Amino acid sequence: MLIFLVMRVLPGDPLTVMYGTQVVSIRPEDRVRIEQELGISDPLVVQYASWLKDIGKGELGTSFWRNDTVADLVKRRGPLTLEIALLAIVISWLVGIPVGIVSALKQNSLLDYAARLFTVTFLAIPSFWLAALIALVLVLKWGYAAPLGTIDFWENPKQNLQIVWGPSVTLGQPYRPTSQE
Repeated sequence: MLIFLVMRVLPGDPLTVMYGTQVVSIRPEDRVRIEQELGISDPLVVQYASWLKDIGKGELGTSFWRNDTVADLVKRRGPLTLEIALLAIVISWLVGIPVGIVSALKQNSLLDYAARLFTVTFLAIPSFWLAALIALVLVLKWGYAAPLGTIDFWENPKQNLQIVWGPSVTLGQPYRPTSQE
């Protein structure tokens, strides 16, 4: 319900998103017809019921920019996103668990202070800045750029990992504890 309400409350209109600056040249009768086709001229209760029905059936709509269904886009890009997320979790564990063990076993030692400095430094670095830094260093220092496009892990594991390791490191570095911990 929150997503639906936010999408309806935000300023702007779907026709402007679809047609850009050319929206002003749409004739009023065409605008009414398009709004009826999209269902945005219906009352909010009817729009919400239709939206819930579509979500329940897995019909997530059509992308305004690509004219593909959103479900197809999720199916196509979902596995790579899941792979990046899982690798980010593994990276955060590979770094976080040893640092935590060292800090627990060697409290207030030089090694503990170094681990704290390492942790706080990476907490302070914004992920987008780290990503830009990694990309710049790789390209400018070593002339390396990851392959473009998507390559499934089972097709070519080496190239797949070249694509996903950068985003995974960027996402895996900032372990931010919640207030419950």
